[in-house]
Amino acid sequence: MTLLIVSLLLALLAAGYVVRPVVARRDALLVDLAPGAVMDAEARRRVALASLKELEYDYLGGKLDTADYQAQKQRMSLEALATLRAAEAARTDAGLDGGGEDATVTRTAVDRPRLRVREPGGEPLLRGVRGPAGLSHPAEGAGAAVEARGLEKWYGALPAVRGVDLSIAPGTFLTIFGPNGAGKSTLLRMLCGAVRPTRGSVFLGGEEIRKAEDEGWRRRIGLLSHQAFLYPGLSAAENLDFFARLYGLADRPARIEAGLRDVGLWERRDDRVRTFSRGMQQRLALARTLLHDPEVVFLDEPYTGLDPHASAMLREVLDRLKDGRRTVVLVTHNLSQGLEQADRVAVQVGGRWVSDEPAGDIDPATWERVYTGRVAAAA
Repeated sequence: MTLLIVSLLLALLAAGYVVRPVVARRDALLVDLAPGAVMDAEARRRVALASLKELEYDYLGGKLDTADYQAQKQRMSLEALATLRAAEAARTDAGLDGGGEDATVTRTAVDRPRLRVREPGGEPLLRGVRGPAGLSHPAEGAGAAVEARGLEKWYGALPAVRGVDLSIAPGTFLTIFGPNGAGKSTLLRMLCGAVRPTRGSVFLGGEEIRKAEDEGWRRRIGLLSHQAFLYPGLSAAENLDFFARLYGLADRPARIEAGLRDVGLWERRDDRVRTFSRGMQQRLALARTLLHDPEVVFLDEPYTGLDPHASAMLREVLDRLKDGRRTVVLVTHNLSQGLEQADRVAVQVGGRWVSDEPAGDIDPATWERVYTGRVAAAA
C-alpha cells in the first residue's frame, strides 16, 4: 500500500499535478500570466528571487530547521536557474531579443546554455558566478575600534550584506537605520564574530578576528541580539553569575548587583527568568551584555518589547555608555531615539550602506522624511 501511494505521488509530480507551496509575492507576480504566455527574463528573475527570499525569512524565523532549509535552498536555486533558462528559450522561440542587459546566454564546451543573471546593481544573481563587489563606504584608516573591509554575506543566491567597508573610531556611538530585510542584523553579527562573512574581513582594534591566535578578543565585545541567551530555570542573579564565571570575573557579586540595579531588576534578582515578561528579559539581557565592561557594544533592536518606562531606563544606560572610551553600534527602527543618541548615523538598504554622516549634520525635524526618501531611492 505504501509503495502504491509513493508511486502515485511520483506520477503526479512528474505530471505537474503536485503543487508546491509558493509565497504570496510570487503568486501575485504569476496571477496575470495566461498558460503558455512568454514571461520575460526580468519577470522570471523576480519570481525566483521572491521565492528564495521567502525561504530565507522562514529559516531565520524558525519555521524550517537547517536540514530542510539547505535542501530547499539547493532545489530552489536550481529551479531558479532552470526557470531563467526556460524564459530565455521562450523569448528566442518567440523571436524576441536575448533579454537585454539583465541576462546573457553563452555556450560551454559541452554546448549547454549558461545563463549569467545580474541584478540591477551589477552583481550576478546566483552564487558562484558573482563578480567582485563594490565598496559602499571608504575606510577611515588605522586606529579604528571596529573595521570591515569588503564585507559580504550571501545565503545561497540571496545577498544579505553586499560590499560594506567601514571604520569606526574608538568612543563612537554609531546608529544604523534601515528597513526590514536590509541586512542590518547580519552585518552586526559579522562585526561581532557571530557569523562568518562570505567575503571580506573584520578587524577589532586592528586585529583580524578570523585570524586571531586566541579568543581573547571576545572578552572585549558585548552583544545584545534578538535572542536573550538567558536560562529560564535560573534566577536573574544566577544567570549573571553564570556569565560572570565564564568571563572569569573576580568581583562577581558587586558586578551582578550593579548590573541588576542599572536595569531596574535588583528587586527581582531571585526570581526565575521564566516568570519575566519579554521586556524584563530584554533588560536582563542588556545587563548580561555589559557585565564584563566590554570595549565595544553591539545592540540589535534593544528597544524591542520595552514599555515607555523601560525604554527610558534603557536610554539612561546607553547615555552612560557614551563615555568617550566605549564604542557602541546600535541597530534600531526608532528614528528619534537612534538619532538622539548617535554621534554618527548610517542607513542600510538592500545590504548596502546608502549614507553615512555625523549625527550633528542631521536636522531632527526633517530626519524622518529624509530617511524615507533615501530608503525609497535605494530600494
